Amino acid sequence: MKILRVSIVLMFAIMLLSPVFSNADGFRTDNFQEVVKSEVPVEELPEVITKALADSEWSDWTVSSAVLVKEESASYYQIALVKDDSKKEVKVSPEGKLL
Repeated sequence: MKILRVSIVLMFAIMLLSPVFSNADGFRTDNFQEVVKSEVPVEELPEVITKALADSEWSDWTVSSAVLVKEESASYYQIALVKDDSKKEVKVSPEGKLL
């Protein structure tokens, strides 16, 4: 009877842990990335970013805030725009490309 209880407990433990390990090496294959966000004062945005916005369809919108987002695979500026009662967020690469 004791062996049956231990077997049942082990079976449930394996079922609970199996989604965590999804490859033969026992490593997680989830795409966890460290993300670092840094607020950037609007007046300190790089010229390439302000130019990209000025040359875009949002040229008549006002930048209300900006955040530099750094991920392991890429970096971009997350720009909050406002116009009248409307709000919009756009992403711009450090090279000035709208994403």
